[in-house]
Amino acid sequence: MGSSILTNRSAMTALQTLRAIDSNLDKSKDRISTGLRINNAGDNVAYWSISSMMKHDSNTMSTVIDAINLGKEQVSIAATAVDLTKEALDNIQQSLVTVNGKGEVDVAKLQDSIKANMTNISNAVQSSSFAGKNMLANDGQTASIAAGYRREGTAVYVDMIEVGGAELNFGVMGENGIIDMSEGVLQNIFGLDAESNFAGALGTFNGAEETYNGLVNDLAKAKADLAKLVAIYGAEPEEEDPGHDEIETAQGKVEEAETALYGNPDDDDDLGGVGTFNEAKDAFKFEASNVTLAEFVQMENVGAMSAEAQNILLGRLQNKVRDAVDLTLTAGAKIGSAVNLMNTQLEFVKRLLDNVDAGIGSMIDADMNAESAKLSALQVQQQLGVQALSIANQGSQNILLLFRN
Repeated sequence: MGSSILTNRSAMTALQTLRAIDSNLDKSKDRISTGLRINNAGDNVAYWSISSMMKHDSNTMSTVIDAINLGKEQVSIAATAVDLTKEALDNIQQSLVTVNGKGEVDVAKLQDSIKANMTNISNAVQSSSFAGKNMLANDGQTASIAAGYRREGTAVYVDMIEVGGAELNFGVMGENGIIDMSEGVLQNIFGLDAESNFAGALGTFNGAEETYNGLVNDLAKAKADLAKLVAIYGAEPEEEDPGHDEIETAQGKVEEAETALYGNPDDDDDLGGVGTFNEAKDAFKFEASNVTLAEFVQMENVGAMSAEAQNILLGRLQNKVRDAVDLTLTAGAKIGSAVNLMNTQLEFVKRLLDNVDAGIGSMIDADMNAESAKLSALQVQQQLGVQALSIANQGSQNILLLFRN
């Protein structure tokens, strides 16, 4: 092939080789600087498309993890409030058990103690709000918390956990931001019954108890008087014997006292003092069963009640607290289940996110060891290519030698 000053094929070949080396070198530098072997659709359309979709899934999963953590904090705060409520109820129950049946009761101190624990419960529930939500004052409604993310074909789904319900309805949030505890699961503690007939039932019971105690004393006195006469004259003195009439009179008084106390067995309507007292007692027990602790701490006449009336009332209040404890334990169990479920979902989504990120990396991440070795080789090739181009360009200078004298 002849030489030409217009076309230097060797230089053209060397230049093409150098351009290819420079292009590969630029790609290698891009991979090293970005850490990606698939950085845009031009690198590999299929891999770029799949990895972009997986990146979207990864970002969504990260958002779901944040949502689960947020919901977990909301539920954890509610769980703390429930624990404090249980502790306060235990304190109230302990106070009631301590004084019930122990004779004279310092009612004012008992009421102050109960009131303080009720305030602790109210404060705990009131303060259990987080990020604008209060799980314990949600009007019995459930709150939806993101728990997972999944893709099925072109459709995507965010799975939710429902937390709340009637078991966690500790109160109703008012317009002023104050929670009304009288309408929640603790209404036995905080409720107020405007139609209560407790005072009337107490008055009837007091009257019946006073009458009953009087009849008991009358019977005891009549029996004691009869016993004295029997000791003097014998149980059945003859009609002409001294004391006969006195004993008959005393026996008659005993029978009258027994009839007044126990009623006439031949008359179903005659209940006697015992029957009347039991009826009044049952009515008082019923009304006492409807008394809440909020009503009890406002009472002013508890200290004036008889010992039996106090025991009945305090016993019914213990039942109220026991029921409230059961409801609180139910709420705590439900919250605990929700926390465990969210912990499980959180761990699952984190592992799923790790797998997705690993899958993305395997598709588009550059092998930095290989890229480093390739970069070194391309840099050497670039240097050799420059030298080859320089040698090829010197070919034109050799033509000048042909025309020298």
